[in-house]
This record gives sequence, C-alpha cells and structure tokens, in this order.
Amino acid sequence: MANRNGSCGSVPAGRQDREAADAFQKSYQLMTELGRDDTETAGTLLNNWALAVEYSGQPLNAEKIFYRAVQLSRDNHGDQAVDPLLLLNYARVLRELARTEEARVSAERARKDASQAGDQVTVNQSLLELARIYRQAGQYDRSNAMLDQVEPRLQANLPPGHFAFSSLASERELTALAAGDLPAARHFATQAMNILQATIKNGKQGSQFMPTLLLRQSRLELKSGNVEQAHADAAKQISMVQSNSEPGQYSSNLGYAYLNLGMTLQAQGKSDEARSAFLSAATHLENALGPKHPDTITALQSAGMAPK
Repeated sequence: MANRNGSCGSVPAGRQDREAADAFQKSYQLMTELGRDDTETAGTLLNNWALAVEYSGQPLNAEKIFYRAVQLSRDNHGDQAVDPLLLLNYARVLRELARTEEARVSAERARKDASQAGDQVTVNQSLLELARIYRQAGQYDRSNAMLDQVEPRLQANLPPGHFAFSSLASERELTALAAGDLPAARHFATQAMNILQATIKNGKQGSQFMPTLLLRQSRLELKSGNVEQAHADAAKQISMVQSNSEPGQYSSNLGYAYLNLGMTLQAQGKSDEARSAFLSAATHLENALGPKHPDTITALQSAGMAPK
C-alpha cells in the first residue's frame, strides 16, 4: 500500500495528483473489464487512486474509493487481514469529513495491527493521526499524549532537522491553539517554521508543507489580533495553493484557503471582499467535503447564506 505522507505531515495538492487519480481510475476500470476487480492488485489500485483523489483535495470522493478497498480486502481475507496502512488512510479521510468516531476506530485498529506486524512507520503515522482525531474531538490532553508518544520514536528513526519534526511541532501548535494556549501555540509555530525553512534551504524534502504552515500561521496571527500579518500569510498561502490547483477543479485545499482569507478580510473590515472569499470557500468545501460538513456550514454562514 502506498502513502505519500511519509513519516508525518499533510501534503498540499497539485496538478500531478489529478493526473495520477485519472491514471489510477483508468487502470481500475481496465481491471474491472478484465474481471479482476476483486483481486489484491485491484485493492492496491483502489488505495492509490483514493490517495491521489484525497491529495487533489476531494476527501468526499476519496472516502468512497477507500471504503471499496477496505471492503474488498475484507471480502478476500477477512476483517483481520485488512492492511493497517489502508485502515490508516481510511481513518484520515474520515477525520477530514468530520466523521470523528469512525476515524478513531479505524486509526486505533491500524495502530494495533501495525504494532503486531512490526510496521513501525505505520505505528508512527497512526499516533500522529490519532493526535489529530483527538484534537478534533476536543480531547486535547489525549492529543498531546499521542504526540508525546510519537516524538521519541521519530527522533530515534529520523535525522535531526527532518521536515517531519516541523509537522510534529505544527501539530502541537494546533492543539495548543484549540485549547486556547496562545503562547504555547506561538512557540510551536515558530519552531515548525524554523525547521521547515532550514530543511528547504538545505535542499531537502518539505517545501510542499509550506502552504499548510502559512495557513496555520495566519490563523494563529488572527487569533492573536495581528490582523495585517494574518492577511499577509493568508494571501501568500492562497497564491501557493492556486498555483498548484487544476482550473475548474473543486478542492478542499482551495476551500480552506478562501475561508481563511475571508476571515482575515472580515477582520480588516473589508466586508464585500470577505463575502466573495467566503462564497468561493463554500463552493469548494460543499463539493469537496459535502453540504453538511461543519466547515462548509461555517463558510455559508460567514457569507450570509443559510446552510442547505
């Protein structure tokens, strides 16, 4: 099973993801025509197709494909034989869709099965995903406990300065911010940005994580009352996301970028521009996450529209 996330972090979408998704879809359709859509190879294709769809910013569509891959694996091998990485991938997209409890169950199962199989990379990724899930559930102590568990594991297996540590610090920032601890959030945000900038300067992996850090940094600045800096970060972030997006393609990545931009414009008193950004956010999020997703509803309400 493939997973482009590596040891940790989220990866912004690009045009290559859409091209990859189309290629995987065509390959799966060919296998279906050949009557081999119930094979292990078909399951791997489904997983990789779903990953590409998710990274292109379409979790709602990705969930359906991941679900098909999980069911195929269960049909072929039984519930106990589903690949832990597939369970983890499914957990991540469930969290993105705000199906928090389902995500927790799948991630916990992934961690348990990966541990039994000696798959330490998937164990690490499971701990990181559980930290995000518990944060989404408002269980900040448990979120931090997962990060405390994974940090020494990453330190033992990755070189100092690896971009994974930027992502780890950023996860701590998000949990601190959600818990209302602005000083701690700022500390971890600075740490995350310093690590990532050093990694990029040294020509190593990690530049794809910069838009994510800028989005989070913008939200922190807005929460801290630094409106101008929040807007500057939001504008820089949305420019990066737009440059990597397929024209005419709905994307949660663009949706969140517009939502954040709208919040900074609103804080500046630019009501018309803010409403335009919120409307764009709502359009993208509704198509990528669904009309009942909490963030879709937030975008609609911010634009002065009633949720559907």
